[in-house]
Amino acid sequence: IRCSRQTCVLLSGNLENNINTYPPFPGKEKHLLRAQIARISAATHISPADFFQPNEDGEEAIANPEYEPLSPSELADSSLENWVHHSMFILPQGRTKSAPALKPESSSHGEDEEEDEEEEEEEEVGPPLLHPIAEDDDLDDGTPAWCVKQSPNGTVLVSSNYWPGAYAIATEERWWNVYIGWGQKQLSGEAYRPINLHPPVADQFDDSEEACREVDDPSHEEEEAWLAAHAELNADVADDENGDGSEESEEEDDEDDR
Repeated sequence: IRCSRQTCVLLSGNLENNINTYPPFPGKEKHLLRAQIARISAATHISPADFFQPNEDGEEAIANPEYEPLSPSELADSSLENWVHHSMFILPQGRTKSAPALKPESSSHGEDEEEDEEEEEEEEVGPPLLHPIAEDDDLDDGTPAWCVKQSPNGTVLVSSNYWPGAYAIATEERWWNVYIGWGQKQLSGEAYRPINLHPPVADQFDDSEEACREVDDPSHEEEEAWLAAHAELNADVADDENGDGSEESEEEDDEDDR
């Protein structure tokens, strides 16, 4: 799910296809499809207020036996206070419930456990179950997260602007959630930019006059001094090369004599 948030590709219909994208997606098209279904369901499964109620743990929505159906005019109210999310919110870590923090192993120096508890990261917490869709954040360009319309026959249509193609349809007695789309989240008119880009280009060297200055050519006296200092070394190298050559010639003569 975390990787699918950084992926923007259209599904081909072949579940065994590889996903060629950057950042790399660690799976096939069937895994991307399942991740997108989870994201769309968590964000767009909505129901009339009071139709569901949380269970004892507050982690699952169950039917409310005392529910009284709302009228179409109430469901079509532009405030959207009469519609709520009945699916758990997906946290940034890709889970609906925060993963338990890994406790570091106790050190041999006998450090206090209280210090370890202070260093533990705070758990991620999302919106509560059955929170109104009116509390959803607007898109980056200011577009509301939801819009509602009512047909002349009383049918109410609530559409998601975050996930184009996600709708909630309601009449006086029944309601449905449906999605007919490309499996892509709205980009608010901006070009798609993945979170993890290529590593930055290495910095160029400092080409200022102080940091990059051409070395001055040596004077005639400096060249003569350098040649004199290296004359003896050059002579030794030449002698070694001549010595090796004489030894090789002597070995060749010995072989010829044999």
